[in-house]
Amino acid sequence: MMTPINCIIYFSEMLLASFKKEKKTVKKIKMIRHGANLVKFYVKDLLDRRILENKGEFEPRFTPQNLEELIDETISIMKIQAEHKSIKLLMNISS
Repeated sequence: MMTPINCIIYFSEMLLASFKKEKKTVKKIKMIRHGANLVKFYVKDLLDRRILENKGEFEPRFTPQNLEELIDETISIMKIQAEHKSIKLLMNISS
C-alpha cells in the first residue's frame, strides 16, 4: 500500500520541478502531493493501531489541533473535485 503512495509523492515532486513556472498547475500538483501525504499518514496510523490493538496496547492520544488550518486543508483538497463539477466552495470562519 505504501509503495504506490510513495510513487505518487515522488512523481508529484518531479512534476513540481518541471512545471514550477505555471502557477495553476503547481497549485494542483501540490494538492495531489498533499493528498498523497495525508493518505500515507492515515494508512500508517491505521497499521500502527492495528498492531497495537492486536497486542492489547492501544490507547488513543488526543492532541490540540488548529481547526481553521484543518478546514483550510480540507477545502483545498475538495476544491479540485468541486471545480471539476462546476461547484463553488466557500469557507467563512468567524473569530
